[in-house]
Amino acid sequence: MAEKVRNAVLYTLGSCLALAALAFGLVGTLNSLAAQRAFAEADKVSATVARVGYAKPELKVDAEAVEVILTDASGTTATIDDVMTAPDDLTVGDHVMVLHDPDRPGHALFPSQLGWGPLMFPGLLFGLLGLVQTLILAGVATRALLVRRERRRRLTEVRRREHPEQRGKNHHGRTRC
Repeated sequence: MAEKVRNAVLYTLGSCLALAALAFGLVGTLNSLAAQRAFAEADKVSATVARVGYAKPELKVDAEAVEVILTDASGTTATIDDVMTAPDDLTVGDHVMVLHDPDRPGHALFPSQLGWGPLMFPGLLFGLLGLVQTLILAGVATRALLVRRERRRRLTEVRRREHPEQRGKNHHGRTRC
């Protein structure tokens, strides 16, 4: 009985983790596709880094916020939408190229961030992990079901051999139709 409870808890936990990974992967992929669509037609504009914040400022890695001032005629300030994949080593005053769509004021992206790799990697990775985990759980559950079915079949055969008078009757002792 304890083994059945343990297996049920493990299947439930594994299923929840698989679904969470699939959901995270789906959301990440959809966000990446939205960024691809939003910046696909954007203009390459020269900009100056106005503000940059790092999680590890002494190493200048893991940007938390990057703000740039476009050096075109507008002089608009824009925030980099995807700071997770922003280049490291940025300092205030650096001249950079960004993608900026005038229809989305205040938003920008570095051209290197628009590739399929940087935008799709996290979402697809988690999605694939969730899919693999789901397939493994489905295989384990299917195997457990087949083993249980085979045990019942063998038990029924043994009972029929031991009690030939029960032949043609179901497990309630009633005659089968």
